[in-house]
Amino acid sequence: MSNIFVSTSSGTYAAQAGREILVNGGSAADAVAAASMVQIVDAAGTYVSFAGMMVALYYEASTGKVFSINGDYGVPTKKQGENLTSLYAQGKLGVGVLIPGYFGGIRELLARFGKLPWEKVISPAIERCDNRFPPYVRLIKRLRKRSLTNPPSVETFTMENGEVVQKDLGETLLQIKEAGIDTMYSGSWGQKFVETVQTAGGVIDIEDMLNYRAQISEAISIQYKDHTVFASPPENAGGLITLLILSMVERLNLKETGHFTKNADAFIQLISGMRVYMPFLHKIMGNFDDAAFKKALGGRAVNLEDALLPETIDTLWDAIRRGEIDTVPIEKPNNTDVVVAVDGLGNIAILVHSACATTGRDGLVVAGISLPRMAAEFPAGAETSKKWIPGIFSPIISISKEKILAVAAIHASLYEKQSAVLLNVLEYGLPLSEANDLPTPLYPDYGQEGQVSEVLFLDQYDPSFLDALKQRELRFINVRESGLGKFVGEENLDAVESPLIGVEINRADQTAAGVTCKHYDGKVLTGISDPNESAL
Repeated sequence: MSNIFVSTSSGTYAAQAGREILVNGGSAADAVAAASMVQIVDAAGTYVSFAGMMVALYYEASTGKVFSINGDYGVPTKKQGENLTSLYAQGKLGVGVLIPGYFGGIRELLARFGKLPWEKVISPAIERCDNRFPPYVRLIKRLRKRSLTNPPSVETFTMENGEVVQKDLGETLLQIKEAGIDTMYSGSWGQKFVETVQTAGGVIDIEDMLNYRAQISEAISIQYKDHTVFASPPENAGGLITLLILSMVERLNLKETGHFTKNADAFIQLISGMRVYMPFLHKIMGNFDDAAFKKALGGRAVNLEDALLPETIDTLWDAIRRGEIDTVPIEKPNNTDVVVAVDGLGNIAILVHSACATTGRDGLVVAGISLPRMAAEFPAGAETSKKWIPGIFSPIISISKEKILAVAAIHASLYEKQSAVLLNVLEYGLPLSEANDLPTPLYPDYGQEGQVSEVLFLDQYDPSFLDALKQRELRFINVRESGLGKFVGEENLDAVESPLIGVEINRADQTAAGVTCKHYDGKVLTGISDPNESAL
């Protein structure tokens, strides 16, 4: 394969770093690792973190197999024994911290699929720290907010001559370059991390760090017509959820009904099929016990391990037709980054990484790395899980005779956007770029008394289509006026509207085309068909 490709959800410099790795003979795994580390440097400890989590899929061209690497948050062996939310409110900030999975996942990804020496993969992130950079608008707002609300958290950076300087982080990354990733778990950084967490009331100990291992396995899959769709297996939650949604809506034969952005019946069928995932996500995350899960499914007993079986789908559709599925609200984070890369041998890597929670606001920082408070934001999972907090992000690789697709959606419309784009490609046969540009049903908005309204970018739809929805008694509101719009903020609405990153490869001529978000610096870097060609 002559073409190489890299695309990122944020950061022109991150995309350039991934490209350079590919040009210099690195694998797709090397490229996504290098680019994702640069993205974290660019975030200055605000929305993604080296103490966060990651999940990746890797398509191995020589075997045709797809592998999953889950670097989810680890849960300490010793439990707090008290309510985490209450303890956190009392100022015991260490209870909010979980065992970092990001570097553990990178370690497994590179050990299995990397080609370049470790020092070459981490060097772009170190250079980004050393060279400094002017903050983009979104970062300026985040940094100002942290400076006002929590002065200790700004210790991760300083501003000099209008540029972001992260001296402590640069020194930490240099240490990791020289000592290897193990220093994050068994070395000096790991020791400092444990001391910081315990001093702040947490219970993570050095044994928890030493025993942490990311999960690597073959991906799970379903068949969607002529496409085999791969995702990460549980403990990751997102893969199962995405495959569940596709399994549900495949039975609709949407193509015969019409496109869901133009035909009201197709739209209503699609969102009905999507709604069923919410109880499952609550159950996987530990927010539902067996009784609550059964109640949400209209009194039906369903085992998670049987979620993708045909008889389970029959049971769920019966519940939907009877109106017995509870639409249970769940908050999905919008603090995420994605990298996808294709190397010269045709291997494909797609990596999602996130803090999954607020970082930096509480002042818990270890040698330039801010610590997310994931356990405080998802206490049920942290209190009930024995080993991991299941990640909810869902990179997907789809393979047919004609094309290979690797995509991941991010931000608040996570499953809705990803499912809609996949359906546009797998069901309607659209190119990925066109599929990504079409309007997407977003997750419902929940009023004070539990009312549910579908959230839409109303200006994207034809008025006659909206009238047809009204005639079918579907309530909907403009996303810009909804709770979602207020939560995300005006500057992020474009990202919510089009938050999918991916690549589509034509197997006949091995050409690659991709989609990417508009980067914070106003530039967009997508694919490279010629290593000597300018990529901007």
